[in-house]
Amino acid sequence: MDRLEQLKSYSVRELVDELKRRKAELDEAVAEFSGSGRATAVNPRMSEAKAEYWRGWHVYKAHHPDASVSEWRRTQKRKGR
Repeated sequence: MDRLEQLKSYSVRELVDELKRRKAELDEAVAEFSGSGRATAVNPRMSEAKAEYWRGWHVYKAHHPDASVSEWRRTQKRKGR
């Protein structure tokens, strides 16, 4: 049975509910890794300073889409952070 036939066996409502569930999981993971304050609550071993450090990566990445983590770290070292 190909994938289209498999999908036809589900109702639209079931598919939408599944997509919403997966999106909620994705949003939770993004919030956890973006350093939005939830990371320290979810991972108690991560200090607030480390969470703040990684928040800076997301800001840098937004301004420099092609940047790598190593480039960002070199920039941080030049700034004395």
